[in-house]
Amino acid sequence: MGLFSSLVKAIFTSNGASTSARTPSTEGMSDSAAMSARNGRHPAARVIDIDGDTEKVIYTYLGAVFKGVKKGAVFYVAPLGFDTVIHSKSTGTTTDSGAFGDTPLAYKGRTFGLTPSCLGFLKGMVAAGFKVQVKVKKIGMYSAGIPELVTMTADPQLLKQWWERQKITTEPVPFSEENELHIKEERYRARISEIRQNRTGIELHETSSEVWIDVTERNWIAGAPPIGDLRFTPNFEIIPTPKGSSAKPHIRILAGKEPLVEINASSHKVYKQLTEYKERQCRACYMYDYFQDSSNATKLYLVFD
Repeated sequence: MGLFSSLVKAIFTSNGASTSARTPSTEGMSDSAAMSARNGRHPAARVIDIDGDTEKVIYTYLGAVFKGVKKGAVFYVAPLGFDTVIHSKSTGTTTDSGAFGDTPLAYKGRTFGLTPSCLGFLKGMVAAGFKVQVKVKKIGMYSAGIPELVTMTADPQLLKQWWERQKITTEPVPFSEENELHIKEERYRARISEIRQNRTGIELHETSSEVWIDVTERNWIAGAPPIGDLRFTPNFEIIPTPKGSSAKPHIRILAGKEPLVEINASSHKVYKQLTEYKERQCRACYMYDYFQDSSNATKLYLVFD
């Protein structure tokens, strides 16, 4: 058994179960907002412009309503605030929007198709009294009589993020992609900070420098990456390149004498950081399933003092 395996056996700590995400509800809302949610209309219901450059394919079942609409044409369709069943005579298929969480779409009063699931929340917005139009472009023909259509909206993830914030407050929450992107990035940074504090147990000093390494099959050289967390004091080893080679030396990170990760110059940021910091004292934490979401993403976190 190698030194690293022994260290793992002796030092590994359990990751612990992740906390399940909670779906926003009326909990914590004012009485007015909660009553509004029960009655179906939100106090801040209004016209919302969701136009943007993100294109998503529409599931189109009825094409007759688009007779005469030319390729490249841009127009608006209406999202519906309820589920419906659509039958396509052209393909013989029947679909229920409720089965997939999609939003039904209508053109000139006729329901013709469904949004992709990433825009399924529009159904709830419309049901809550918000007035929304979906910008659509015809990009071709899917089959005889069935046009190929795409939505043209703001980023669906950012729209949904805004909606999750709006629906739990009675006050109007303005929407802008720039603002929602800023909020998304702030939440990501906060999540990373929380994970670092909870998972690593490493306290930062004013002069500490952090290095994050994504552990992959290409840079992990210690066999199968173990499951769990490992805190250790790393050593660094410079691996010279063959004589005559113009490539830069590789940098190995070791636990004791056991090599774990090997970094080359193609990892520009990490390689530059390790080259600059490697002579300083270092504390490290290996973290399997870093995000604790069963994605098995693995990180190596180094703090140089």
